[in-house]
Amino acid sequence: MSKYTKKIQEYKQEMLNNIAYLVEVPSIRDLYTKGVGSPFGENIKRAFDRFLEIANKLGFACENDEGYAAHAEIGKGEEYVGVLAHLDVVDVQNIEEWETEPFSMIIKNNKIFGRGVNDDKGPLISALYAAKILNDMNVEWKRKVRIIVGGAEETTWECMEHYFKTHSQPTLGFSPDGNFPIVNGEKGILGMKVSFKGEYMEEEICNIESRNKVNYVCDDLKVVFKRKNVDNILSYSKNATEISLGDNEVTLIYKGKVSLSRNPQRGKNAMFLFVGDFYDFDFKEKGIVNMMNFIKDCLLDDFYGEKMGLYREDKEMGKSSICPMTIKWKNGKGEMSLDYRYPKNIEPSKIKNRIYELAKEYKFDVEIEREKKLLYVPSDSELIMALKEAYKKVMNEEADTITKGGASYARVLKNGVAFGATFDGEEPNPHMPNENMSIDSLMKATEIYCEALYRLACK
Repeated sequence: MSKYTKKIQEYKQEMLNNIAYLVEVPSIRDLYTKGVGSPFGENIKRAFDRFLEIANKLGFACENDEGYAAHAEIGKGEEYVGVLAHLDVVDVQNIEEWETEPFSMIIKNNKIFGRGVNDDKGPLISALYAAKILNDMNVEWKRKVRIIVGGAEETTWECMEHYFKTHSQPTLGFSPDGNFPIVNGEKGILGMKVSFKGEYMEEEICNIESRNKVNYVCDDLKVVFKRKNVDNILSYSKNATEISLGDNEVTLIYKGKVSLSRNPQRGKNAMFLFVGDFYDFDFKEKGIVNMMNFIKDCLLDDFYGEKMGLYREDKEMGKSSICPMTIKWKNGKGEMSLDYRYPKNIEPSKIKNRIYELAKEYKFDVEIEREKKLLYVPSDSELIMALKEAYKKVMNEEADTITKGGASYARVLKNGVAFGATFDGEEPNPHMPNENMSIDSLMKATEIYCEALYRLACK
């Protein structure tokens, strides 16, 4: 037992109650309800109000940054340690796959279930109580601890941009929105939309449409052919999950397996099943031919960018990845969205130049829709060494540094990393149905955060 264990157990039920209080709010971006003080919609504002209510009751000094972000501060000192988390969540897709009500926290098999329990409301409450526990213990502060929450982490990140326009950077900090031990590397991200134009020669396909949105592997694809040469179409449809014949159409459904686009190798891309069936079909429409050739030549069954000439591997940060996420063809126009993530041994300008070369070759237009610079903090830095010591003290094992494809608020810090709260081997399903978090892991994360904040903020 550590010096924090008793306090954590005293607060355990209160922590769970407060996580449930936050999870009850479906804090999904909704600009239809935005207003003064609620730039991301009314429900995200409600989540801010509840967080500030919780923090005020715990004795933190609080500030709301016009509904973009907020903070809760405790301790003493001119400098501060920043802990950056977020209150917005992704929407609930595939509701039929949820075993519990997404916006009602349920305890089952010593786990909590609900949208946000892992990403990021549970870890946020864990870090908040870690700072509270240190204050209860009358530690001697050398730096304040400031828990900073944003409302647009899952979308535009304008929350942090707004906050740091008027607030100073922390001396050092972390985001409890990743994995243990320490995520000192986050790959660069380039999200692209590629567009193909048809020539209306003879369009066999009426419609192609994928179900899922961006940030996921395409797991459900619907392809509608005009009903002619039916036997020929059916002879190609070897991997189709469902086939239906209408009076004027032939509809094919391709089912894959969903995963996050940053880990495309964990899923099964329905787009690949379709293109694998039809890449040598005699399409007359040149726009579809260009799109099919691009997928076949540059993407099919490749998770790492080798076919595009964008494969990179770095000793510290691992491999690049590429994922086609969505596809659409309608009225002579096609669109695809791609997610490329890369380590530190390739320049963004070289990536873009290669994409533009492919655009010219395969006759598509490209638009960069999302771009985030990579994060890398050397393993021997003061911050990393302190977090390593904290992790080892609690877990009695060495803390390795790792690289992830995801993006945490650590990227907005001049000296910060992602630190927990998911342990190795756990499957908390962030962004997916049945998001969950082990209660024991949540309490252990709180203990680690107590020790880390003690080393970073106390004398």
